[in-house]
Amino acid sequence: MMSMRHAPALIAGAFAAVIAHAAPARADAFNFNTTLDNVLGRAMEMMPLTGVKNVRLGLGPSYGPRFLGDKGGSVGIAPVVSLRYLNLVAVDNNSVRVNFLGNWGRDASSPWSAGPAVKLDFGRGESDSPKLRGLGDIGTSFEGGAFVGYRAGSTQFRLRARRDLTGATSGTTIDAEVYAAVVETDRLFGRVGAQVVWADSKHTNAYFGVTPGQSVASGLPIYRAKSGLYDASLTVSLEYLLTDRWSALTVLGYTRLLSSAKDSPLVKLRGSPNQADIAAFAIYAF
Repeated sequence: MMSMRHAPALIAGAFAAVIAHAAPARADAFNFNTTLDNVLGRAMEMMPLTGVKNVRLGLGPSYGPRFLGDKGGSVGIAPVVSLRYLNLVAVDNNSVRVNFLGNWGRDASSPWSAGPAVKLDFGRGESDSPKLRGLGDIGTSFEGGAFVGYRAGSTQFRLRARRDLTGATSGTTIDAEVYAAVVETDRLFGRVGAQVVWADSKHTNAYFGVTPGQSVASGLPIYRAKSGLYDASLTVSLEYLLTDRWSALTVLGYTRLLSSAKDSPLVKLRGSPNQADIAAFAIYAF
């Protein structure tokens, strides 16, 4: 078994795997958007005890918006990369949490967990959709922050704050979420979750603001976003264990943009505040 001194190397290796997925994520064949990331993250949280080890890898078709605020969506392929190492490290696709307080397993002796949290946000490309013409690209950002979680039976509460450290948005987001297992049999596991996100003006303007230059290039009116509630979302996931190693996972997500994000001309004139995601995966557990 690995000792605690190997944890930094483990985290670095996990991020290397995530970054390897980042390149194809920009291709049209891969659907790797923010709302789907959130849906998958919650689904991975309530890992069934039977037949699931430390690592789960999966792939499957998905449907979701080309960008946050888009109307409709597109079909693509989405990956699943999930890792749990003891009570220390949790990796869910492009996000990593390190727990320094108590245990976070469902049979944990302590209901509390807390520690640093980091995430790669792959940004948004102008070429992702014709609706983004003239708005430019938003680069990949590395977000750093912290989280605190509390578990009551099969229900988990979490508060998390992150800030972009690379200058892609230079913004800060804070999210509060709750999720719970509602169906648990020997092979079938159902989960539901809800989340609300607050974002500062820098983050909101990066994705939904329109500068004078962007207004000329895109044809959208100038818009300056404010800090406030960013979005609220609901998640439903259903997993069926086919064998001790293989499982089938289906996830459904609905996100509603709020406040300045909802009022952006990008959303009002070219998109929708209502965002939907659906995906199905074949997952192998190591």
